Amino acid sequence: MTARLPLLFLVSVLPGLFGCGAARTRTIADELRNDSKEQQFLHDSVRLHWDGRRWGDGARASEFLEDGGDRLLFQDWLETERERIRLVDITILKVEISDADMEAADGHIRTGTAHLRVEGYTLPAQIVEKKRVEQEWYRSTSGWWVIWEEPAAE
Repeated sequence: MTARLPLLFLVSVLPGLFGCGAARTRTIADELRNDSKEQQFLHDSVRLHWDGRRWGDGARASEFLEDGGDRLLFQDWLETERERIRLVDITILKVEISDADMEAADGHIRTGTAHLRVEGYTLPAQIVEKKRVEQEWYRSTSGWWVIWEEPAAE
């Protein structure tokens, strides 16, 4: 009977000890997988936003502005911008995300930066120019949102 006690102890305690390490490893792996998914989610959001801008589809591009009033301002700005500038190609070079902060005061769970190469031309010159653009985004519970401020009127 006494020989069984250490065996029962080992059978009941060892899985818990090994389980803790496995759970910790699993949590780190889950976090890395979640970061990879978040990075892909941001990449897809950036692509859809810039596809809308490239084709002059203000409604589609403005879906990534969280504030409804800003969406209307953006659509109006894009329509005016399309009279001057045409985008030929957009390449997403890299997206970066910050660590998650579930208790952020502004409700932004995390932030991200999109690095892009934008090719376009100004009308009527039609000389293709390339430039690098960095665009800031933030993540809330409802998705990734672009940070956009209406440019000053010229």
